[in-house]
Amino acid sequence: MKNIIKQIVIFSENGDKRSLELDDGLNIITGDSKTGKSALIEIVDYCLFSSRSSIPKGKITDFAALFVTIFQVGENYLVVGRPSPNKGNINEAYFSIEFEYGELLENIEYDYFNDISLRRIKNDVQTDFERHIGLSLNKIDKGEGSTTNVVDFLN
Repeated sequence: MKNIIKQIVIFSENGDKRSLELDDGLNIITGDSKTGKSALIEIVDYCLFSSRSSIPKGKITDFAALFVTIFQVGENYLVVGRPSPNKGNINEAYFSIEFEYGELLENIEYDYFNDISLRRIKNDVQTDFERHIGLSLNKIDKGEGSTTNVVDFLN
């Protein structure tokens, strides 16, 4: 199944945005030092439900109210939005599924999230996301109060 990052978007509180659309295949991001290249990885990590943000403080975090990553999973598009740690509850995220990458996602706007509820990450959004990418996490009781997490890859 095809799983790729399609787009990374940062929105300010007033809806201004900075976005990077990625092509299928290899994408090479270049630029001068301290221009945000490494921050892209941290934004994706944060949108993959990291328990804390490691996005470097500075221009990006000062600008951002919402971090968004759009993932293509097979023929579907999973949209994950997380409020900036300094603007909202980091234990919540937006999550939606779209069935085409048309104008709505190509030119995604801050208003897109008006009709989507923020949901708890643990045992809700993250579980839903993992199910859609074909990954599930199961706890196996090993006795005496000890558990082991086992990752299953679903077909």
